[in-house]
Amino acid sequence: MFKLEYNELIIKARALGEEEKWEEAIYYYEQALLTSENVLLYDFLDYALAYLEIGEKEKSLNLIYDVIDENPENYLGYHYLGLYYFTLDNKQDSIRYFEKARELGDYEIECLFNLGLLYDEIGDYNKGKYYYEEVLNIDDTHFYAALNLGAIYQEQKDYEKALEYGLIAYNINPDEHYSCYNIGVVYGLMGDYESAKKWYQEELQKDDFCIDAYYNLGIIYKEEKKYHAAIESYLMAINYNSSDYRYYYNLGCVYVLNGEMEKAFDAFSSSQLINNNVKRYLKNDSEVITFIESDYYERL
Repeated sequence: MFKLEYNELIIKARALGEEEKWEEAIYYYEQALLTSENVLLYDFLDYALAYLEIGEKEKSLNLIYDVIDENPENYLGYHYLGLYYFTLDNKQDSIRYFEKARELGDYEIECLFNLGLLYDEIGDYNKGKYYYEEVLNIDDTHFYAALNLGAIYQEQKDYEKALEYGLIAYNINPDEHYSCYNIGVVYGLMGDYESAKKWYQEELQKDDFCIDAYYNLGIIYKEEKKYHAAIESYLMAINYNSSDYRYYYNLGCVYVLNGEMEKAFDAFSSSQLINNNVKRYLKNDSEVITFIESDYYERL
């Protein structure tokens, strides 16, 4: 009977992993391990993480530690330990082991980007920026490093830098999700609403667009007192995602401003079904004072 060679078995295992057929992938990894005495560490560690995917955390962890025990000065074991905790959304341990991998010479983009992302997510923006910049120093076409770097600068209210990196990300891949949306947000925060609208509208031309582009367009149109355009934008947002209370809430506000109280009541009712704090929000919202003073508020 014809037997597959080591490399063919590994390729098969990885292909099954991409299809999330993890138990079958594990079978082929194990067959590969049995066929060769020269097993690559990457392959063995991918095999270890496959066990994590089927819920066998302890086995996965033990296999990774087997590699670390045998190769204590090799960064790969620590890199995969970082991936192990990254998969479990344990940010602190993931950071700890990716940092250990870095100390041992891990300059892989995956390690650097994940450290940037993890520090970004825990709010340590300076370290997040440092690692995203390290990624871009190695690969200046890394879309998400540029995009996320721009988002951090936006969070820090450095809008010029946010715009700079947003445009870098856009130039890398203009069709990617968020590439236009993030630029629109920055222009909006800078008060340049015409530019913001242009970028939101471009975002909405994509197959995979950010729905909040409709939401933010609605906010701009409301500020411009273009109530019909604002209503249309919020209705489009609801059409794509009917579970976000903000879309109904803002729609209700525009209906109030446009004097359509019955429609406002329906929109606020829908919002309240999703988020039972809506009545409290209304009490603190000066835009809807006429609604609060009407019988519709009591009905709500």
